[in-house]
Amino acid sequence: MDQNEDSKTEDGRERKLMRSLNDVLIETIREVISNVFDDETSQIIFQYIEENGLKNPDGIINVFTNVLPRILGSGYVIIEDLIVETLYSKYGRKLRWKRGYGLKDYINDLINSELKELHGR
Repeated sequence: MDQNEDSKTEDGRERKLMRSLNDVLIETIREVISNVFDDETSQIIFQYIEENGLKNPDGIINVFTNVLPRILGSGYVIIEDLIVETLYSKYGRKLRWKRGYGLKDYINDLINSELKELHGR
C-alpha cells in the first residue's frame, strides 16, 4: 500500500471515529438531561435543540455553555460535569478535573486522546 492509500485509510478511520464520538456525545447529553430533569423539562430542552437545528456537537455544546447558565444559573455546571463524567466513562478514560476547563475543553481532550490512540501514539 502506498503512502496515499495509507492516508486515505487513516482519514476514513478518523471520520468514522469523529462520527462515533458525535453520536456518543449526543446520546450522553440526552441520557444526562433525561436523568436529571423531569420529562417536561427534558422535552423543552430537546425541543429547543431541535428547533434551532442543533444536530452537531458544536451547536449542542454551545447551548450548554451559553444558554443553560442563563436558565439554571450556576447549577448548569453540575449538568456539564455529569455529561463529562458519563462521556469519559463510556470511553473507559480516566477523568482528571482541571481548573478553568469547561465542557468543550474536556470533549476536545477526549477527542485528542482517541485520535492519538487511533494513530498509535
